[in-house]
Amino acid sequence: MIPNYILYGDTKNDRFPDILHVEPIADRSGKHNWKIAPHRHHNLHQFLYIKTAGGLLYTDAKEIQLNADQIVSIPPLIVHGFNFPKDTEGLVITVPWRFLTEALQHSPEIKSVLQGQMHLLDNISNPVYFEQIYSDHQNRFPGRNQRLVNLASLLAIEIGRHVQNPEKNRPVREGKAARLVEQFLKNLERDFRTHHSVTYYANQLNITAPHLSRICRQLTERPA
Repeated sequence: MIPNYILYGDTKNDRFPDILHVEPIADRSGKHNWKIAPHRHHNLHQFLYIKTAGGLLYTDAKEIQLNADQIVSIPPLIVHGFNFPKDTEGLVITVPWRFLTEALQHSPEIKSVLQGQMHLLDNISNPVYFEQIYSDHQNRFPGRNQRLVNLASLLAIEIGRHVQNPEKNRPVREGKAARLVEQFLKNLERDFRTHHSVTYYANQLNITAPHLSRICRQLTERPA
């Protein structure tokens, strides 16, 4: 079973620790011998900036060689893992998908490009947004959370604009269950300001509520 994490390797926290999270690749990978086993995040989007060359990205469909100055965009539910060379430099930004979709409410075309698809981009100007997000994340200045979300949305827009072929790097999904859970999460995001029962969402997918909870637990380790 592919594990589902809030942050990789953290099995104690059920709640995301901040408005978003950012850390150097070395902080977490170094603790795990520079290997991040395949896993997924059910409601988080990750952006990675790979500063130095080398390393491998594992998806549920293939193995991809990483290059220097490369950006990786990983949406919720995509299985991913890494094998980095020792002392790899770069940054990882993790953003709750709900905050990102709210920030992109006036850019539906960008949200559509990023959601449900993994993208790798080379030569995407410079990592200015990564550096600004990392710097602001370390401080507690007034307006910090708003600025971090705004910067993350600008980063998302920058990436979305550079995507030439949205299907190019799309991994193969794990069958019907993953597609159902993905649609369920989209419906939750659509209706998050209102309260609906699990049965309501199951009916939208033409399945039963117990089945919806079962496949959610299978993929995210949480019931619907």
